[in-house]
Amino acid sequence: FLEMIDRGFDVVVGSRYIKGGGTVNWPMTRRIISYGANMIANILLGLHMKDVTSGYRCYRKWVIEKINISSITSEGYAFQEEMLYRAKKVN
Repeated sequence: FLEMIDRGFDVVVGSRYIKGGGTVNWPMTRRIISYGANMIANILLGLHMKDVTSGYRCYRKWVIEKINISSITSEGYAFQEEMLYRAKKVN
């Protein structure tokens, strides 16, 4: 994970939907809903991420400063999506 930052990426996001990722004790319906919601968020926000609601992330300091976290209006999982959307805009 941190090796991606060392390689120069400004934002790194872990994913439940790649090899080595996953969820524990999630029923199939929740997995399908989560995967579908990620697809919709990617389309609506113009992102190309495997897991837009993952909380396993690393941002470079300058990205956080440019985003201005105090201006984020979303709550819950939408906060994660708004952070990625804004990071894409400042990058």
